[in-house]
Amino acid sequence: MNNKNLFLALLLVSSLFLTNCKKDDDGGGLNVFSLEDDIQFGKEMVAYIESDTSEYIVLDSAQYASAYQYLYKIRDYILQSNEVKYKNVFPYRVRIIKDDATLNAFALPGGYLYVYTG
Repeated sequence: MNNKNLFLALLLVSSLFLTNCKKDDDGGGLNVFSLEDDIQFGKEMVAYIESDTSEYIVLDSAQYASAYQYLYKIRDYILQSNEVKYKNVFPYRVRIIKDDATLNAFALPGGYLYVYTG
């Protein structure tokens, strides 16, 4: 593919992407997905993560209550700020993944938060 065709292909893809985006309610930034899409996709990813026990070992919140309480306090402190846009829309559920070799955490759409034990 020559440079002209590549440029036209990128321009077409970009225009399709941007025409399907909508402005945030506050006018800042673009959203490709609706809140409902985020919530649904998050639920699907949670189901996958929590069913794949060979890769993701999710610790029980009752058995590891002190670790969960620590993370809940951090979550609740952040949610008390006025900076969290959808704090009353998403559940902001915290889960701990057993993997001492991984120093990381991630968030899924819809307010699902995961922290590794590393």
